[in-house]
Amino acid sequence: MKLLTSVKREYITEKWNDFSSSRLEQLISGVDISYKEVLEPAIKSSLESTKKITRILDLGCGVGVLTKYYSKIASEVVGIDPAAVSIKNAAEYCDGVKNIKFVNSYMEDYNSEEKFDVIISNMVLMDTLNIEGVLSSVSRNLILNGAFIFTITHPCFYPIYYKYDEKDWFNYSQELIIENDFTISKETSSYKTIHIHRPIELYLNLLNKNNLSIVECKELSGSNFKFPKFIIIKCQKI
Repeated sequence: MKLLTSVKREYITEKWNDFSSSRLEQLISGVDISYKEVLEPAIKSSLESTKKITRILDLGCGVGVLTKYYSKIASEVVGIDPAAVSIKNAAEYCDGVKNIKFVNSYMEDYNSEEKFDVIISNMVLMDTLNIEGVLSSVSRNLILNGAFIFTITHPCFYPIYYKYDEKDWFNYSQELIIENDFTISKETSSYKTIHIHRPIELYLNLLNKNNLSIVECKELSGSNFKFPKFIIIKCQKI
C-alpha cells in the first residue's frame, strides 16, 4: 500500500485492464462475497422502488455482470467504462443480449443523445479522479426526476478495514490517492488498484451542486463486518 501524490486517469484505467479477466471470474464464480451478498442485493432492492426504468446507464460497467442483469428490467441499457479490455470482456459476456450497448469512454466525456431515467454506478466513484466531472455528467445525462443509484466504500470505516487509518499520511478530511492490492474476503490478488479516499461531506456537497437530491441512504454491512464497509445512496435529479 502506498500514497500517490498524483496520477493520471489513464494509469488507473490500465490497472483495471490488467485485472479485467480475473475480475470477471471472481464475479461469475461468486467468490466475491461482498459483491454477491451485500452490494448486488442492495442495488436490486433500490431498483425495485424505482418507478420508471426504461433506459439504464451502467456507469463504470466493468465486465458487464450487472449490465446483463439490468437488461432484464429495462428496454435499453448502455454500459460505459474507460477500460477497453473490460468493455471487450463485457461484450463477450453479454453476447446475444440485444438491448445492451457498450461504450468505451470516461463518464466525464460522455454525452448521450437521449437521456436516461436511471443511472447506476457500483463501486466506481471512489476510483475516479474527476469526481466533479463525473457527477456533472450524471446530472447532464439524466432526465428530470430520474434516479441515480451508486455504491462506494464507506469513507469512515474502509480506512480501518485496510489499516491505512494508522498511516502517518492519512487525513480523513483530505482527498488521498491510495494504491493497494485488490483484495476480497476469500482472495488476495497480485493486482494493484487505486482508489481515492474522500470525506463524506465532499460527496454530499457535489451531489447537491449537481441537483442530485438524496432520497435514500443506507450503510451496508455483511455478516463478517464489524462496521459498515459500503454505502448505497439513491438520488433524484431535481
